[in-house]
Amino acid sequence: MPYLYELSKHPDTQQKIQEYQHLFIFTHIKTLYQEAKAKKFIREDVDIDLVCTLQFYLLEAFTFGRRSGELRKDFENMYKHLILFNIKGFLSETHIHLLDEKIA
Repeated sequence: MPYLYELSKHPDTQQKIQEYQHLFIFTHIKTLYQEAKAKKFIREDVDIDLVCTLQFYLLEAFTFGRRSGELRKDFENMYKHLILFNIKGFLSETHIHLLDEKIA
């Protein structure tokens, strides 16, 4: 993805990438969170809109940030810290075991 930083220098391209990222997070990911909340997999007090907004900004920084290439060198560790640890934080008590084997 280093090429995305170079593409981001072109406003039209950056806008298209941001639109896609926004659509992906606020359509697909948000739907998954809503389904998980309805099934009581995640806690009731989780603000899904806020979580999606934070993930959008994180993805934007990861995609377009000047130093984002350094982060991508250890993708597995980054995935563990940015995705799995965050998800574990808002799983309900009855479903927290679902990620135990993924994080160990």
